[in-house]
Amino acid sequence: MKRKIEDPKDMEEPNKSSRYVTRATKTGTTIEVDRTTDTRNGNSNNNDNDDDGERALLQKVLELLGEYRAEFQGLKEALKEQKDIIYNQQETIRNLEEIAERQQTTIRELSQRVEDSRQQTGNALKQACEQLEAIAASPPATPPRSFADVTRSSPPPQPSHAQLPLSGNTNARYCTIDTSRVEEQDRDRAQLGAIRQAIEGEMRAKDGQAAWRCAAVVRDARNVERVKVICRDENELKQVKEAAQKTAAVGVRVMRDQLYPVKVDNANRTAVLDAEGNVLPGAAEALGAENNVNIAKISWLSNKESGKAYGSMVVYVTNGNDAMRLVDGHYFDLAGESACTNVFELHLKDYGVLAISEPYARNIDGKVVTSPAEHSNWTRMIPTHTRDAPWPIRSMLWVRSDIDAEQVPIPSADLTAAVLRLPERSILMVVLHGLIQRFRNGTGTRTDVVLAGDFNRHDLLWTGDEVAARRQGEAEPIIDLMNEHGLCSLLPRGTKTWQGPDKESTIDLVLVTSELAGEMVTCALHPTDHGSDHSAIQTMFDIAMPERTTMQRLLLKNAPWTLIGARVEDNLRPLPWAVDVQTQTDQLMRVVLEAIHELTPLAQPPPYAKRWWAKDLIRLRRAYTFWRNQARAQRQAGQARLDLEGRAKGAAKEYHDAIRSQKRAH
Repeated sequence: MKRKIEDPKDMEEPNKSSRYVTRATKTGTTIEVDRTTDTRNGNSNNNDNDDDGERALLQKVLELLGEYRAEFQGLKEALKEQKDIIYNQQETIRNLEEIAERQQTTIRELSQRVEDSRQQTGNALKQACEQLEAIAASPPATPPRSFADVTRSSPPPQPSHAQLPLSGNTNARYCTIDTSRVEEQDRDRAQLGAIRQAIEGEMRAKDGQAAWRCAAVVRDARNVERVKVICRDENELKQVKEAAQKTAAVGVRVMRDQLYPVKVDNANRTAVLDAEGNVLPGAAEALGAENNVNIAKISWLSNKESGKAYGSMVVYVTNGNDAMRLVDGHYFDLAGESACTNVFELHLKDYGVLAISEPYARNIDGKVVTSPAEHSNWTRMIPTHTRDAPWPIRSMLWVRSDIDAEQVPIPSADLTAAVLRLPERSILMVVLHGLIQRFRNGTGTRTDVVLAGDFNRHDLLWTGDEVAARRQGEAEPIIDLMNEHGLCSLLPRGTKTWQGPDKESTIDLVLVTSELAGEMVTCALHPTDHGSDHSAIQTMFDIAMPERTTMQRLLLKNAPWTLIGARVEDNLRPLPWAVDVQTQTDQLMRVVLEAIHELTPLAQPPPYAKRWWAKDLIRLRRAYTFWRNQARAQRQAGQARLDLEGRAKGAAKEYHDAIRSQKRAH
């Protein structure tokens, strides 16, 4: 074998070819790797697309779950609301069941009361029939007797401690019907007969009352437009009111319940009033339930600006028997405490004349000084003749300042006379024999006479059967005066007007003419004990008195100044201003005053309000009252203190000096 020796050049060529092959191989390998990488990339892209789809699907599922969750939450709220509604309905049903049960109980009680009232009415009618039959079977009446015989045989005297009934007659139950707003075409249905017939027809339609009749139907003595239907008891009063409301003609009004005032002293302020001085809401209902009465309204009588924790108030009760029970019981339950009850007295401003016997008067430097010496709302009248003694006068009159009154001179220190000139009549107060004739003959209008005072004479006519034999006949001059001028005594026979340490008698009289006696409402002892041995006598007549006229003024502190300014600006705009200064001033003043009077509210001051009064005087008055009471308490205890007396005198001087200064500055 021959070995061919290769040429180095030839050796290089294969190597070159080998490089080419190697390159080609590398290249092919590279291509294959690239293809493999592309394939892998393709698979990776497919996987990414699948992941995106899964994410979208999961997102959609989550959104659906959120929507379902919101729907479930709404359903849950709806179910909760339905549950609350069902619970409220169940509570309402329970309340209605309780109300129905109470109504059934009330119906049963009312039915029992109606049955009892029916039996009582039947028994009363039976007794009335028996009495009428007995009267019809009795012999004829005796011949008429004289006035003195009738009065001397009047009923026995009343006890001296008898108390005056409440305002109005508590035993009189009536339904008041007002016909002032009835049209002319309906006037026939507003007459007494028509009203009575309508009420009786409605009442007879009820079961068991086929023969029911009104006790009485009368017109009000003070107002002819009002009709009173008298009732026998409280139950009948309620039924009559219901019948009157059902049968009322157009314009007829059934007035509210009759109210009976009861004064309550030592009442806790916080249980009745709020911080602003107004009656607490629901106070009337709460106090009525606590005292088992029906209270229509409450009025606070004491000073609301005072810092005192207790005061006086008046409660208006709808039932007369309940009001009398409160007064007789002397106590009123008030938020767990006990207050005192008393008769609610009329204010002095409601009286026309105050006749005073044995007033407190002294003769100082030749001048009669009384206590009080004067009053802005009353006119003082003392006898024109005085005596030189420690007690210069024995009587006096206080006449309301708005009543036209003229004093009549009488040469006596014991008597005071005055002529009151009222619409369509004149009244002579405290008169004598000759003066009566002269006065009644000298006037052309109706003249009534009132003779009141301490006569200091006893007679069977007014004292009763307890007059001693030695004192009988001492009042013959008074009896002759009564017979000559047709006077009669108003005070019930036997009423004790004077009380001594161990005896009592009737020496104070009220004598009036027969015409005026027919208009008397009441004449009895005043329920208040004024500390005198003589009891005050309260006499009321059903006559027209002039009402107090109060001048209205602007409440400038509540004036709407913004609206007033706008009104003035609007009213000044169209006015001409090319005029002289005086005309411009007049225009400005007229516009301003018109705006103020139209937009500013009016104040409603009480009749006794003083225009010059200031709040600083209240502080001074309280300080003066405090130190005066302190000094008086120490003095009454027998331990007079000069420092307190000095403080009281200084406070009094400061208070009265401030009043005089305020009056001068007003």
